[in-house]
Amino acid sequence: MFFQISENKLKMTIEQNRFQNYATRQIRLVTGVKSKVLNFDVDTGVSWQAYIFSNETTDKSTFVQFELSGSFGTTGIIETRIGGGSVGGDVLTGTGPCKVFATGEGNNLISVWFTPEQTTNTLPPKSQFIDLPLIIFHSLGYPPFRRNLVSIRTTNIFDLRFIDDTGTLVYNEIIDPAIDRTFMNRIYHPSNTTMEIGSSVLAQKFTVTHYN
Repeated sequence: MFFQISENKLKMTIEQNRFQNYATRQIRLVTGVKSKVLNFDVDTGVSWQAYIFSNETTDKSTFVQFELSGSFGTTGIIETRIGGGSVGGDVLTGTGPCKVFATGEGNNLISVWFTPEQTTNTLPPKSQFIDLPLIIFHSLGYPPFRRNLVSIRTTNIFDLRFIDDTGTLVYNEIIDPAIDRTFMNRIYHPSNTTMEIGSSVLAQKFTVTHYN
């Protein structure tokens, strides 16, 4: 019996994922409260990967901690933050037992599961074509799963802004594509912000690409 991981089309038998029955969980978080997601209490003998996903469009960002107690008598903490909006997520790699904790900026519904480490987890770029008929702002939401780098293509001046989980504007800049070409190729989209673009002319067209 086989199942398929859609992102990298990797096939494996259920028996190959020895972590399946005790290292998967979906949990509803309480805003601002650190919650134990699961206790991966097993000395695996092999390296693992842990997938973390936001599940609902109303999710805000989530701070996630993996407290490791490795097979080599060592301890450590891996920390990451995933975006919300049902598009955010990340993949972490480790070895040995660990505990997973999460703190949400909203009542987020997140999923965590472990698999044996894969040889690759490269994700393809995700591009969106946007046509703004009016001079307006358009929200692109949180960065998609593990793709925090973003490039923007348009022929006219535009506004770029980032808004945090509380709805507060934390960054705003007017960008001229004729001048800021390098900047447009090197934008980092933080996981705890949504990104908005604002047009300057009628029927302005954008191509926005997130990648890792």
